[in-house]
Amino acid sequence: MYLPVPLVFSTLALATVLTAQEREVTTTKLGTGTVSIDYDPTELKGRSPEKDLPVGELFRMSSNQAAQLTTDVPLLFGGTVVPPGKHRLSARHDGKGKWEVLAFQGVPFYDAAVHHVVLPVKFAEEKDAMEALTLAASTDSKSPEQGAIKLHWGKFSLSLAPRALTTTKVESTLGGKPATFTFYGVPSTRETHRCIQRGDMLRVGTATQGGKDGVTFGIYGKRVDTQSNDVNLVFVNEALECGKGAIEANTKTIEMIKGFMADATAEHAKSMQGFMDAISKDIEATKSAMAAAEKLPAKVEIEGEVQTGQKAAGNLVVGSEKAEGAVVVKLQLGQGAATFKVTDAAFRK
Repeated sequence: MYLPVPLVFSTLALATVLTAQEREVTTTKLGTGTVSIDYDPTELKGRSPEKDLPVGELFRMSSNQAAQLTTDVPLLFGGTVVPPGKHRLSARHDGKGKWEVLAFQGVPFYDAAVHHVVLPVKFAEEKDAMEALTLAASTDSKSPEQGAIKLHWGKFSLSLAPRALTTTKVESTLGGKPATFTFYGVPSTRETHRCIQRGDMLRVGTATQGGKDGVTFGIYGKRVDTQSNDVNLVFVNEALECGKGAIEANTKTIEMIKGFMADATAEHAKSMQGFMDAISKDIEATKSAMAAAEKLPAKVEIEGEVQTGQKAAGNLVVGSEKAEGAVVVKLQLGQGAATFKVTDAAFRK
């Protein structure tokens, strides 16, 4: 059963998604950067969100378009790193008290085709009920790199705990063009350590070509297998990884909106058309980015030279330096370390 308000993305909700409404924005300083959350407020009107939200369905954490996180610094949520940029947020639960938040880009609503990462979130029942949905970002006064993002609606709340990461930049080349390699100072926590032990991809940076059509790669550290300490550095072409799904989801949204146009009032139809025009521009921008990205590999994996017996490192240390025709990267956690030589030639098709 769907909620009778536009909180869950469904064809039933699209008819009211486009109502003009000023979004609420909350901003906070985190580490050396700024983090903000914007969303469309809504009221309870007799509903009980902790009971009435459908199991497994996406809650947009907002009326109308999904809530949006904007950050100019990389953020760590548990064992997941979110790079700088604009990220939509939606939540869901399994009906047994377990919640998760999905972060995604390039679309106003989540769709199964869209690339996303999962962020850990804490559910709580609050003492005081809130009639209007509120979503706020704040910073820990005792730890300026640690923050909180909290949604409160009725007696139900969801809380995220982002941590701002430091960065190190190295100028080099990528695919024959000048590029900036930005590495993140990911701390050694139980969650990041588990991520490495499982062999999951742990994001440690971003590499971006300069210029208007510059291609961006996400940089990840990945344990080769759980039977060894070998680690590879993986570069993922982000436009190719995310673009196809974003185009598919946005095209689907446009087609569904068209289905409501005939029955809409003139004012609402105008709002719908403006929304479709904006999505169409996003589709064209995504196609353009993909065309530029197709000149480079979808993924580049570089084997590391592993060293043991190093002086123990309490944090995941990401060291890098520019060498002739390459960037030398060193990842270290505990007494294990790996060095990678990232050459420009590795990114040429």
